Amino acid sequence: MDLNGKRILITGASSGIGRKIMQKLVSGRDCKIAAVARSFENMSNMPGTDKVSFFSYDLSVKENIDKALDESIKALGGIDCIIACAGFGYFEKFEGKDYNHIEYIYDVNVVAPLYMLQLLLEKTDGNISFTVIASALGKMTLAGYSLYCGSKFALDGFAHAYKYEQPDRLHFMTVYPVGVDDTKFYIRNSDDMPLPRPLQSIDKVAQSVIKGIEKSKRYVYTSKAFMIGYALNRALPFLFPIYQNLYKSKFYAWLSKKNENKK
Repeated sequence: MDLNGKRILITGASSGIGRKIMQKLVSGRDCKIAAVARSFENMSNMPGTDKVSFFSYDLSVKENIDKALDESIKALGGIDCIIACAGFGYFEKFEGKDYNHIEYIYDVNVVAPLYMLQLLLEKTDGNISFTVIASALGKMTLAGYSLYCGSKFALDGFAHAYKYEQPDRLHFMTVYPVGVDDTKFYIRNSDDMPLPRPLQSIDKVAQSVIKGIEKSKRYVYTSKAFMIGYALNRALPFLFPIYQNLYKSKFYAWLSKKNENKK
């Protein structure tokens, strides 16, 4: 899909991958954009924001998803493409009990994009594109990310099943970025947390997403290093566990230090 002249809705547009995609589209494509996020900060210094319609909604709430899509359609005159970047992760040990804690991450990471896809199909007739940002942690697992991995594996499973059901008029693309070096997730958890490797620039991820949509890709792996490692692990399945156990040791060392600091 050529994105020039298209009407594009981006969720999670206030930070991270969503914000970078918006910046690239504003500067590099002649398109209309609706940006959705819980809140918007420091947007006044971003060139081209006068071309963007901003809507503040928490997409963990069903009614907010309905409103976000309806208002975006009204502002843009329709929707040709949705890029669902809204999502977040916990870095923690899965223990105790907290229903809302579990529910919230699945509502944002899984339920919101899939429900938005249903709405888009219902409210449009022509050819459309829908992109969802999954994760390399939807293909492998690491200690500390149990709930996050679970939500991203859910997206991966949906994508691989839905390709046998989706209508011909829909281009559906799933993106698997590795850790991105300057998202709020790592800034928020920057107290010496062990960073997963490889890391890559947010600029590279955003460019890969745009390129993937324009080339009608079904799956986009933004890191060649991860692609090679994933392929090697399928042939030599002991490779990922080596890294996973090394990371597990780092996670428990971090957790121990964090607990000590609380005393």
